[in-house]
Amino acid sequence: MKVNGKHEFKISREKLWSYLMDPEVLAKITPGVSKLEVTGEDQFKTISDIKIGPVKGSFKGKLNVVEKTEPESFVINMEQHSKIGNAHVKVDMKIDETENGNAALIFDGNAKLSGMIARTGQRVLSGVANVITKEVFEALEKHIEENEATTATESKVVEKNEKVESTPLHSKEKRQEKIVEDKLVERDNTIVETNSVKEKVIETVTMPEKEKVTSTNAATTANESGLLNSIANFFKSIFGSK
Repeated sequence: MKVNGKHEFKISREKLWSYLMDPEVLAKITPGVSKLEVTGEDQFKTISDIKIGPVKGSFKGKLNVVEKTEPESFVINMEQHSKIGNAHVKVDMKIDETENGNAALIFDGNAKLSGMIARTGQRVLSGVANVITKEVFEALEKHIEENEATTATESKVVEKNEKVESTPLHSKEKRQEKIVEDKLVERDNTIVETNSVKEKVIETVTMPEKEKVTSTNAATTANESGLLNSIANFFKSIFGSK
């Protein structure tokens, strides 16, 4: 029984290769497989329920992935045994890159059947092969679409969190205000205090409440100190002139 087909996937062939090398994906896309157990590197034990025309049975066997050339090609060898017959399957898998950068999976295989299933008509076997091919492609494409969508969503969440974490805690803004400077000058042998006013652009920082309280306390202390200095300068100007 011949099994062949071709299907294009909207991912790179490196990604498609990774999917096809995943045992969970192999189990999900293989029709009838109820269990795929890893027994060694690229070696698996399989249990499957398959219906071929009027014949239905439970198969047990093994699946090996051989002749791997990443990410271009590999070969699947599979042996399945049951009460209704046996199947020996070899499938050549090839991954081509399309003009738009997508991956095209091309496979060509042959299944040697024996027992009751081998006596099933060729027309029935060809129909079964076509159904299996269609199911494999549909299952693989659905799995890829769901996984890629999940990955994209997770990437957006991570990117959003990174932006939040990188946002500065304090935001700065510039404002313009008048700064009054106290100066002591000597005029007619008398020391007097003068005020000079100038424009100055300063930066204010938006900060958490605790830091605001600390800043406010510091400003209050500075104002009190300035008031005391002004009083001292006043008395100095009175008593110093005598």
